[in-house]
Amino acid sequence: MGCRDCRFCTEPGIVQGGRKLALGLLYLVTLGVAWLLLAMVRVFQQRCPQCRHRLKFHARRADGSFRD
Repeated sequence: MGCRDCRFCTEPGIVQGGRKLALGLLYLVTLGVAWLLLAMVRVFQQRCPQCRHRLKFHARRADGSFRD
């Protein structure tokens, strides 16, 4: 389930599919090394509890609170 304030959740399906295809090709070409590196980086980033995307991709108000 997506968020209404998440940049990735509100993109058209063709864009989301293209991103998944590009990431899949990257993982295939690097034999999974890119996946391991990204997994290590993701451990230290804050995530949205609803959609699991990074919080920096969510829209915020001027005071810093989320628009949800």
